[in-house]
Amino acid sequence: MFLFSGTELAFMPEKVMEDVKTIKEVQYGHKKTDEFRLSALCNKVGLSVSFLLFSYFILMRALGLHEVLALRTLNVFFLLGGIVYALRTFSKATSAEHIDYFTGIKIGAHVTFVAVIPFTLFICLYLGNDAAFMQLVKSKIGMGEFLSPIIVSGALFIEGISSGLIMTFIAMQYFKK
Repeated sequence: MFLFSGTELAFMPEKVMEDVKTIKEVQYGHKKTDEFRLSALCNKVGLSVSFLLFSYFILMRALGLHEVLALRTLNVFFLLGGIVYALRTFSKATSAEHIDYFTGIKIGAHVTFVAVIPFTLFICLYLGNDAAFMQLVKSKIGMGEFLSPIIVSGALFIEGISSGLIMTFIAMQYFKK
């Protein structure tokens, strides 16, 4: 996959490339228009990661592997890929070898929230409509009878945000000034 190669800018859609070009003017978020462009980049990457999470879940459902709850741990790699991609894109767009630590944390947190929120809403709706899968989750989790789609989605939200922030802290050790 091209997430970690040096040529990922060649694979970006034109709109993202326009945003990347305008980010070159950014001095770590001192201008509102530049903040908007940075926000647009994070939103696009976050929604792409969210789409990958949807696709992965639907693929696992189609293959009958959605019942293996431990496979959800692979979601962290999609999230890590999106965070690293956003950080690398920002780094290349600003022509900076390293990123200000707090700017990088902000980028990673933004990508994480944009990726995790739609996915947890999707899972909440899915569990509300698939009683058999909800029953399977109840049987495999210790709190069983107290679980509802909202509680499961809340736990998934906390797990996703925690994983994303931890992955951001790890990635920033490479990208920081």
